[in-house]
Amino acid sequence: MQIEIKNGRLIDPKNGVDRSTSVFIVDGKVAGLGQVPAGFSAERTIDAAGCIVCPGLIDLGARLNSIEAELAAAVAGA
Repeated sequence: MQIEIKNGRLIDPKNGVDRSTSVFIVDGKVAGLGQVPAGFSAERTIDAAGCIVCPGLIDLGARLNSIEAELAAAVAGA
């Protein structure tokens, strides 16, 4: 799937980026920032106006039921 996240404030400390720009995602991976990658055609567009976009950020509030249940789900591909 090809997704464009537009109008958001992109913050990427690793690469020193803090600006409003588009993020282009192809098959779950960042394919481009700002400029549309060659051959890209968005199947879904997300308007992130007023939001912060942080590639690679994880939800620290996520909770696991048990490590055994989570490992079983991962093995099963759930």
